[in-house]
Amino acid sequence: MPFKIAHISDTHISPEHNRNNIRKLKSLLTYIVDRNYDHIAITGDITSQGSQEELRSIRKLLKHFDLLHSNRLSIVVGNHDIFGGVHRAEDLLSFSTKCKRVNYKKQLSLFQRAFKELHTKDDFNLLNSYPYIKLIDQVAIIGVNSIPPYSRLGNPFGSNGRVDDVQFAELSKLLSHPALKDYSKIVLIHHHFNKYIVQSDGIAEWLYHRFEALTLELHGYRKLLKLFSNEGVSAVLHGHTHIIATYMTLGVSFSSTALIPLNNDNQKLHFNEVTVLNQNNVTIAPVVVDPQKSPAHTSENIPEKW
Repeated sequence: MPFKIAHISDTHISPEHNRNNIRKLKSLLTYIVDRNYDHIAITGDITSQGSQEELRSIRKLLKHFDLLHSNRLSIVVGNHDIFGGVHRAEDLLSFSTKCKRVNYKKQLSLFQRAFKELHTKDDFNLLNSYPYIKLIDQVAIIGVNSIPPYSRLGNPFGSNGRVDDVQFAELSKLLSHPALKDYSKIVLIHHHFNKYIVQSDGIAEWLYHRFEALTLELHGYRKLLKLFSNEGVSAVLHGHTHIIATYMTLGVSFSSTALIPLNNDNQKLHFNEVTVLNQNNVTIAPVVVDPQKSPAHTSENIPEKW
């Protein structure tokens, strides 16, 4: 039987800044849960600012759908979950200073504790660190943290990525472990491996996305790619760019998605369906959901305000 994963990313839940996103995610989860996917993967930027209020909102929603279980849902952290983001043009110049003041370890721990039920004593993981591995049927779900601390040169706006040497060494050991020999390895990570192409019609929007493109880099991605290819990783699921894409590099399939992608004029919702038949047979297909036509019975009792 195929193992099907619903891949979601960049939901940016925020009662203050993105009030409609919680409603949109409710519609999307209704659609996914009604179709009995084997697993759901969310690859970062779940919140907008990484606040406790935002984390409580997403927890309540996931709990309503009975998704706070290790075998049903896997999550990795995104840069917004640690550093937040810019919502007004006038805040752009001061954002680097805000990132510098973030207590990285505290924010990461806050995020991990918010979803503590998603790890069990049987998972290969430490609660407050990455990587982690879950073995479900014949699929190994591997979570990687690509969000480095603030750095004046390497990560001044909190949006660049890097997997540090300690995590890389641990990831290498886990991926090469003999116990995973017969498993299909699926990696979850926030940052992208393809080129970020600026897409915009207006000059102001183009300049904004051009600026973002310069601060959306995964440093050391070639080293990671080589590791994934050498260790037989079947697929890498990510977000970050808000671009819907499927691509292949060095024999590894990649899935990129976002709840609301760039240039999404019709406001339809998106996720990718990842179907694992075996180690050598993984397919990825984009799915578009019209919230007006999505079944409502699963979410009918969810209050509009959390």
